[in-house]
Amino acid sequence: ILKRAKVITVNSSFTRSELLRRFPELRRVEVIPWPPAWEVPERLPPREGGRVLFVGRLVPWKGATYLLKAFKIIAQKLKDVNLVIVGDGPERENLRLEAQRLGIGEKVEFKGWRRGKELMREYAKASVLVVPSIVDEKGQTESLGVVAIEALSVGTPVVASKVGGLVDVVEDRKTGFLVPPGDPEAIADAVLKILRSPELQAEFSNNALLRFKSKFSPKSVALRMLNLYKEVISAQKLDSPSPL
Repeated sequence: ILKRAKVITVNSSFTRSELLRRFPELRRVEVIPWPPAWEVPERLPPREGGRVLFVGRLVPWKGATYLLKAFKIIAQKLKDVNLVIVGDGPERENLRLEAQRLGIGEKVEFKGWRRGKELMREYAKASVLVVPSIVDEKGQTESLGVVAIEALSVGTPVVASKVGGLVDVVEDRKTGFLVPPGDPEAIADAVLKILRSPELQAEFSNNALLRFKSKFSPKSVALRMLNLYKEVISAQKLDSPSPL
């Protein structure tokens, strides 16, 4: 099926490189990411200073344990901070116990899953989203990083690990920071830079909105897909034999 396709679309440059590594003979592979399945309303709740957000499944390769260790460093340097964890999974109880062990249990809120408008409000209220994913022993990691795109859609700066498709989403030092995976000190340093500087936060927020609109909005993604279909159809017509 892959070899017969004139064009294959994938969600990130990471996925593209993995696909071509397995099938180097493929003719053409284009990167077109997924947009969030929502429209951003004009009115959103105000951003809350010192609010750090994590969104995702609570499984080891999502890296939440590194965020907890980073947040301990953050909480030692800033008083009015809190960490909100949206999501669920088999690691939830281990993470809750880890927060208690680190002495930050009172500042960490486990909210479970949120969807739709509730989730959008969580992104909008946050000062920064952290995506601390790693590459596990099986090679599993973020093929794209949809949560980072969702954060950009409401102008929330993102601190993310430099792995997988996240490097396509987060522009380092423009919409947030890319940090080495599994490095709590680097996560803490990046988050502190954002929390301590309203000017930097505003700059990243504005850049995030512009990047989302141009690269990841439903309209921009649909236009890229439409143009690709037009190109393939036109080429097919040229390749077709003329009628007798």
